Amino acid sequence: MATRAHRIIAAGNRVVALAATPLPLTAASQPCSMVWVGAPHNDAGVPQNTTVARLGIVGAGLQTIALATTDIGGMYIPCSDTNDLYVNVGVNGESVDYAIFG
Repeated sequence: MATRAHRIIAAGNRVVALAATPLPLTAASQPCSMVWVGAPHNDAGVPQNTTVARLGIVGAGLQTIALATTDIGGMYIPCSDTNDLYVNVGVNGESVDYAIFG
């Protein structure tokens, strides 16, 4: 049985302007097989967020996957569309880095 290789089809940084206001991972719907999400760091490896970012589905309190400010390694999350995954932050203007796999 052959396995299908995953390839990155897009990547970026999702800024959440208003804390406690979850946004879809991407502004436009993007079909995918999985996404990688990590905490943003500058070129020296210094975390750019001051609080935990949270990921999950839309709905009050349903962003339950915590992403620590020091989590440079990030995590892989299986999903079929980037608009199914929501990002929530604790401080206005904080963000997550992401890569979308097809």
